[in-house]
Amino acid sequence: MTMRTGPRSGPLTGLLAQTALEGAGVVDDRTATTLGALGDRTARLAGCLAALGIAPGDRVAVWMGNSLEWVELWLAIAWAGATIVPLNTRLSAEETAYVLDTADVAWMVRARGVGTIPEEGWVTLAEQRPTLRTAVVVDPAAADPLADLRGEPVACRETADQAGMVLFTSGSTAFPKGAVLRNAALVRNAQGLARAWQVQPHDRVLCVNPLFHCGGSVFAFLVAMVVGATVRITDGWDAQRVGDLMAAEGVTVMPCIDVMLRDLLSRPGLALPALRLVSTAGDADLFRAAAAGLEVEVSNVYGLTECSPNVCVGDLADDLDTRIAWIGRPQPGVEVQLRELDAPAPVPAGSVGEIVVRGWNVMEGYVNDPEATAATFDPDGWLRTGDLGELSDTGHLAFRGRRKLMFKSGGENVAIEEVEAALRTHPDVADAVVVGVPHPRWSEVGYAFVRPDGDRSALTTEDLRAHAEQVLAGFKRPAHYQLVTDVPRTGSGKVDRVALAKVAADEVTATVSS
Repeated sequence: MTMRTGPRSGPLTGLLAQTALEGAGVVDDRTATTLGALGDRTARLAGCLAALGIAPGDRVAVWMGNSLEWVELWLAIAWAGATIVPLNTRLSAEETAYVLDTADVAWMVRARGVGTIPEEGWVTLAEQRPTLRTAVVVDPAAADPLADLRGEPVACRETADQAGMVLFTSGSTAFPKGAVLRNAALVRNAQGLARAWQVQPHDRVLCVNPLFHCGGSVFAFLVAMVVGATVRITDGWDAQRVGDLMAAEGVTVMPCIDVMLRDLLSRPGLALPALRLVSTAGDADLFRAAAAGLEVEVSNVYGLTECSPNVCVGDLADDLDTRIAWIGRPQPGVEVQLRELDAPAPVPAGSVGEIVVRGWNVMEGYVNDPEATAATFDPDGWLRTGDLGELSDTGHLAFRGRRKLMFKSGGENVAIEEVEAALRTHPDVADAVVVGVPHPRWSEVGYAFVRPDGDRSALTTEDLRAHAEQVLAGFKRPAHYQLVTDVPRTGSGKVDRVALAKVAADEVTATVSS
């Protein structure tokens, strides 16, 4: 019997009202539950959060790997009228402290032993943050890690326009920014994706992308939830293990990053007869290989965290050639224009310009950063993405590169200026310039040109690697280092990143060829 605790009118928690679909639900690597049972567990968890003092509008950070408990906490936080701040478990202690401070996090739930921060590092983080009123630590190996957090059920306090998530994105500046996203936008975004991918209640959607990114929380979990399909959550990427899981459990829909798809295609003899669709942001060659090698439909996507996150999606109603050559049209109700660089004038169809977006999916702004928010929006409410694109005469979008100082490694956006600033904190570094270079597995990795402080500095590349391990998450650390006495500059005195990118690419090519 489903426990009734009051109206479920919120956009996110309202999905739990699909209790008639008792065969659908959430499955992770240890357990499973139906949507009806998940609703009851969420109400009891929200009751405990309320008893702890969590009130509507509070921000609650979650540090936890992909699991049923992660989504339970997300739903319970929304149920309590609060806002989740997902923490990337790959971050260093310094990076995590920045997120906690910037978002004014008052409450946190974390899983012990998850991620790279040792327990003594967490103790220091708590001691230095008196505003962090409660930090609940759970054991992810327990039969029910959240057993001590289940109280008496309470009525749902989620509101229709609730800001439900603050998601930090590297963006293009030296420090991450926290995009404030509405639950209604997240759910509507998932509905558009599910419609384009023709997801049905009988589907099994794989959630292997991290839940602390929209790739896991929206593209997988919410896509399944909005139609009452089953979501299969698994933690960590291993092509052998996950490929076997998909084959054994009949996964039919796989949102992923391009690295994962390449890894699956490299497995000889892998048979996934139930799989019917894969979706990622990738190039035409990757989609052709997936369509032929896995015998599946493919869907390209374009989005960014600030847009909850999807903007355009490859619709299965379009033919395969269109979905390979173009990303897709904007989601219904979302406007996309291409603008001249540094000018409000639109570019004609077939020309390349900066992608700007306006609509229901756009964030409220950056948390506690009005200057960055103002710089991102124009006076008419258009969000400047910093990405370059091209529109066909039918309204399909193609991605043509990034204007921002950013590269993408293993599906993660890496802000170049953030990496440079971290490298400069080494006492023997006078300057650092980072560019992205191609990588066969990760798409791109960082190549750092570092100028030591003083001619007699004993700085080595191994020193730099060790320093990066202390201050940067693994996916942000440069894969290559070169010590230099100076860096080339343009006539205006700016660093000539184009010249450095060519040097880096040539060096990497020569190393691979030798």
